[in-house]
Amino acid sequence: MKIFINHEFIESDKKAISIEDRGLLLGDGIFTTLQSVNLHLKYFAQHIERLHRHAALIDLKIPLSESEIKAYCEELLRQNQLENETALIRITVTRGKSERGINISKNIAPTIFIKCTKLAHSTVHPKLCFTSVIRNEYSAITRIKSLNYLEPILARKEAQDRGFDDGIMLNTHGAICECSTANIFFVTSNYEVLTPHLSEGVLDGIIRANVISSCKALNIPILQRSIKPEDIYDCIEAFQTNCAIGIQSIKSIEDMEFHYIKDSVTQLIQDYCKI
Repeated sequence: MKIFINHEFIESDKKAISIEDRGLLLGDGIFTTLQSVNLHLKYFAQHIERLHRHAALIDLKIPLSESEIKAYCEELLRQNQLENETALIRITVTRGKSERGINISKNIAPTIFIKCTKLAHSTVHPKLCFTSVIRNEYSAITRIKSLNYLEPILARKEAQDRGFDDGIMLNTHGAICECSTANIFFVTSNYEVLTPHLSEGVLDGIIRANVISSCKALNIPILQRSIKPEDIYDCIEAFQTNCAIGIQSIKSIEDMEFHYIKDSVTQLIQDYCKI
């Protein structure tokens, strides 16, 4: 398998990242993951816009232009014989290699690397639970797709240790935030779609944004607000979103099961988004 790093395509088993890279040692970096279908990079412009926006929040420079990143992604897919497949592409940018300590040198050069893998779509409707992992909605880290992923890792581990597929993190006020790697939505008995507001400590997911705009286009009421765990018992559907799973129906949360019928709101949104 080939990867791209700093203008080079190399085999993935070769030495690539310096042991002094701040992304490795300190989690000092950001990333985005997008889907490619037959060499079409889905929502590419939105991913790159968010990558730049998140980079600006931590004063990190993206060392390549949008057109360069796109060209390298496409070439990487070709070199891995994935140009006619559905694949995931991860673009990672770190602060780069520096001396020991947390001070940021003015002369440091960012590291950018890209990897791709074939995507196997899952037909599983996951069973979720609430976890003890708390998202701090006031933290700068919750606003960016950073390399600091220990909270989601612990949330999923806790859920799986309890026999569930994945876990939901609450924020410091006990409101629903997001799943370990996905945004979450609910459909009420009045056919309103609910999702936590970004101010609740939610990552601004690319598919999340497209679901919101799709609801508006379909004249489906969409509310971004605080959602407490007890609120789910007034809902008839739930789904989670990210660029790997698209829009995925949730089977249950704790003891609350969701039952789907033909022409469900979830399916209408999914068909409209063509995800």
